Amino acid sequence: MRTLSQPKLTWAVAVMILALLALASPAGAHPPGPTLSGYGTPVIDGVLGPGEWDAAARHAFAAAVPTNDGGGTTPATLFVMNDSESLYVAIEVQRSGPPRGSFVMEFDNDHDGELYEVGDDVFVANPGADFFDDFRTSQPPCSPNVVCGFLDTQAGGTNDGRSVASGNGSAHVYEVEHPLNSADDLHDFSLSPESTIGFQASIQVWSVAPSCNFGPSCVATTAVPSSGTGDIVVSDGSGTPLESTPDGLSLELVEGGNTTASFSIRNTSDQSLDLAVTEAPSDCAAPGDFGWLTVPTELTLAAGASTDVDVSLDASGLTAPDVHTGKVCVELEGNTVLELPVTLQVLYPFSGFLATFRNPPVLNEAHSDGVQTFWFRLGGDRGLDVVSAAESRRIDCATGDAVGSLEPAVTPSWTGLSYQAYTGRYAYPWKTTTALKGTCREFVLTLSDGSVYTARLRFLK
Repeated sequence: MRTLSQPKLTWAVAVMILALLALASPAGAHPPGPTLSGYGTPVIDGVLGPGEWDAAARHAFAAAVPTNDGGGTTPATLFVMNDSESLYVAIEVQRSGPPRGSFVMEFDNDHDGELYEVGDDVFVANPGADFFDDFRTSQPPCSPNVVCGFLDTQAGGTNDGRSVASGNGSAHVYEVEHPLNSADDLHDFSLSPESTIGFQASIQVWSVAPSCNFGPSCVATTAVPSSGTGDIVVSDGSGTPLESTPDGLSLELVEGGNTTASFSIRNTSDQSLDLAVTEAPSDCAAPGDFGWLTVPTELTLAAGASTDVDVSLDASGLTAPDVHTGKVCVELEGNTVLELPVTLQVLYPFSGFLATFRNPPVLNEAHSDGVQTFWFRLGGDRGLDVVSAAESRRIDCATGDAVGSLEPAVTPSWTGLSYQAYTGRYAYPWKTTTALKGTCREFVLTLSDGSVYTARLRFLK
């Protein structure tokens, strides 16, 4: 196996070092360590781009510094996440200059609490783009009763993965990709959503002055996590670090109108999130503009913080009684982490009942034996399918409270709903009888856009 040094150590030395690491490590069930899980797809270029690892789980630790460089520790962070194809791991070590060191990840493939078992997967990432896919074996040239490391390619396998390490002047960064399920089943793990695999990582930091990579003064190695082992749970992408209130928007707008609505989102993670916001007609996987909905394009949400997201709706050019649907899509690292359905019901421009009857709370007087005609406008001729229901119910004359159930408000046998082109008005005739004398009733008109309008009547005769 290629190991933690630069220039590369010989194969024999590499096997010896990994064998010593195995012998020095504890066996048995996993001691308490972090469980890491996140979903996203980074760019493997040795740079932690803005927002790129926001969806990843993080584990902060202190990386040891070689005694030649003053000893002590420096802040470091381990990042872990996956998408549907690959596991992604990164380490950032706060240290100036170009990266000098190596990053090793050991896996407990069967998650039985035993590291360094035959068949366990290993990878090594060295500075530059120096990636090695290894596995644990007891086959020669390993010494008897020793489990050591071979390159997959040394045993008929393949080098599955890639890494890039670089420095930005203040930190060394290693970014690694390894398939969740490669075709090299004899040497690599095979993981699926919600499966768990144990891990132990180690980061080596090499001395800068003098430049060397062998011996206790030149090399400092740190186990990650410090408890020795941790778990990685493969995410299926359904989890989200965001909560929304409400979980959808349902609004009504009169034709040609516009309004602004908002929903609240909360960052439930312990890190700041850079979010992109888009709209989609039906599927967040296929975002696109569709006219009546406008959303902000991006926002940053601090750890644990909440914010209101304002969206604009415009019914210009839309026609009642149409219903329009879409989604507000919130993305993190190019992955949709929140979908908020939006429904817009377009309403007719109903301006109230006209002429004969005034609108609530007025109690209109009427003769019981006759036809009560309700006039209204809807902004033009919309056909005769504009009324979904016309009903009435008895009410308390003093309070207006309903004291009876809804009943059909029947039309006379000789006429029904009509439209007068020269006035632009609709007329709904309600045929009443003397049985209503001395009572108060509420006329309830439901239009095909779902809107409901009422008028109150007192029948005197």
